[in-house]
Amino acid sequence: MASVRMPTQGIVRIDGHDLSTIKLDSYRNHLGVVLQDEFLFEGTIAENILFARPDASKDRLLDAVTAAHVKEFTDRLENGLDTLIGERGVKLSGG
Repeated sequence: MASVRMPTQGIVRIDGHDLSTIKLDSYRNHLGVVLQDEFLFEGTIAENILFARPDASKDRLLDAVTAAHVKEFTDRLENGLDTLIGERGVKLSGG
């Protein structure tokens, strides 16, 4: 197993802040990941949007829906955000 070497000089900055002074929990709360390949979980559209923050308020959910332009799509579905999509979106129409 390779050993891990810690830097001995220099500073890593994120938005001008020295990374060594940022608490890990705070960093993780502000970190996001955008995957190259999409992935949808079994459940509703709302549950998929809320995956990273399941305790988010309804207002935060609707803000995310608006920001991602999902509303244009979900408004056409009978159950809107409560539409079951199936794993990897298999229950959504390709059209």
